[in-house]
This record gives sequence, C-alpha cells and structure tokens, in this order.
Amino acid sequence: MKMLHTKRILRPSLKWIFVFRSDKFNKLFIKKIVYFPCLFILPLLVLFAISCASRGPVIERPKPEPMTLSEKGITITIQYMDENDLNEQFGERNNPFNPPPSVIGSNRMLVFEVSIDSIHDIKVFLDTIELQFGGKIKYPENQFHLVNYWEQEVKRRDPREYDLGRMRLTIKRNVLPNKLTVKKGTYFKGLLVFQGRLPRYGEGKMFFPLYGISEELLHTFKFEYKM
Repeated sequence: MKMLHTKRILRPSLKWIFVFRSDKFNKLFIKKIVYFPCLFILPLLVLFAISCASRGPVIERPKPEPMTLSEKGITITIQYMDENDLNEQFGERNNPFNPPPSVIGSNRMLVFEVSIDSIHDIKVFLDTIELQFGGKIKYPENQFHLVNYWEQEVKRRDPREYDLGRMRLTIKRNVLPNKLTVKKGTYFKGLLVFQGRLPRYGEGKMFFPLYGISEELLHTFKFEYKM
C-alpha cells in the first residue's frame, strides 16, 4: 500500500516537473527563433534602404523610334513594341507575348512590328532574319514554337488562368509565318518575336533579307537601334 501511495504522490510531481521544464524550454526556443534571425535581417534592411536612397530616381529610357528603309521599290518599317504597347493591343491576360517569370533567368520576348510595302512580288523567309543584341545572335520564333512554348507553360501552371485557344489564335493571326509572299501593290503587317535570356538595354542590329519570286536575294535591310 505504501508503494502505491508513493507512486500516486510521485506521478503528479513528476508530471509537474516535466511540464515546467518543457514550458521553460519552449520559451527559450521561441526566443531564439524570433530574435536570432533579427541579428541578420535588420542589418540587411538598413543596407537596402541606404542603397535605395543613394540610387536616386530610376531613369526610363525612351522607346526606339520606328525605323523605315526603302530600296528597289520596297519599303519596310520596323517598330519595337514594349510591354505597354503589347498590353494595349492584346490585353494583360492571355497575352502570348508577355512570358511568365522564369526561375532559370530573365526569359524575355523582344517583339517588333514589321510593315512591308512593295511594287513587285517578294518573299520573306523567317529563318533568314537575324537579330544581334547583347552579344547574342537570335532568330525569330515561328508560330509552332510559340504555341508549343505556351502549351508547356500552361501545363506547368494553373490551366484555369489561361485561355490557350485564344492565345493560339493571337499567335496565328499576328506572328510572321515561316514563308511569306507579299504581292505587289499590297501592304503587309506582322510581328517578329525573339525569345531568350536577353538584356533589357543595349545596342542591336537586325538583318532582314527580302527575296524575289524566284527566291533570288533582292536586298538585305539592316536596322540599327538602341534600347
């Protein structure tokens, strides 16, 4: 009987000691979690504030002006389209020319509106157009690649946030095809899309060859611009 009585007395006391120690440990543990990161976060915030204050206002560079060249009865105009232009024309949602943020790097799309007017029949081959920008050489994305890119992106994200059918239609209606024939006396307008890890600023050159109806080279237009 004494042993039973002793156990009954010890059990609540041991339980009380355990709870007391665990509470004390929890308080110390919480204090470490709360205060210890502050030793690193606060100095970083101070440095960030100082750097922002010393930076001054952000200077926005003007958008490049449209570039028009004429040769051999052919007139071609290249107009760079920034994000505001693209959103105004195609909307902010389901816009196939504004790629989502990439975890790998700065995945950008450089979009140019192309206008062609000619007094004779000419041909355009998409894979002969070349962009040199930021020390890189890029070729335009064709309609198939852009559609495939968005199909993969939508699969990796929430499909309910995108109207893939509408995006396909926008690409088909606006992006230059692989091969294009512009009849004499007609006027063509479409989009060139370059995609990749491209810088936001720099000097660029675009080479735009045009061919005759027999696929002989008529002239290579060279555009230079600064962003």
